[in-house]
Amino acid sequence: MTSRDGLGWPSRPALAAESGALVSVARSLALKLGRTGTTVNVVAALPPEGSPLRGAGRPENTHLYEPEALAPQPVTAQDIAETAASLLDGRSGYVTGQVLYCCGGASLLSSLSV
Repeated sequence: MTSRDGLGWPSRPALAAESGALVSVARSLALKLGRTGTTVNVVAALPPEGSPLRGAGRPENTHLYEPEALAPQPVTAQDIAETAASLLDGRSGYVTGQVLYCCGGASLLSSLSV
């Protein structure tokens, strides 16, 4: 589990590094363990019930605003749990080394000036 901060955000480089590192470790483990049938994936989610950072306005010296979900309702803890559970289901046994965003489409807006 991580956040979509790995996509980058001007006011959170440390979180971007942490998220990116987790994705890199997961991909490396997927490569290492793939022949054993072990899958390793990452769920990158928005904070449940929306980002408290959205109200903070734009990061200093940028034109960017915190992306918000495109979905009509904010992501919930249940949404995130169900996304993770889908990767544990045997029908996802061929999915490995992937990042699955549970963010209602906010990851689509991360690099756009919205």
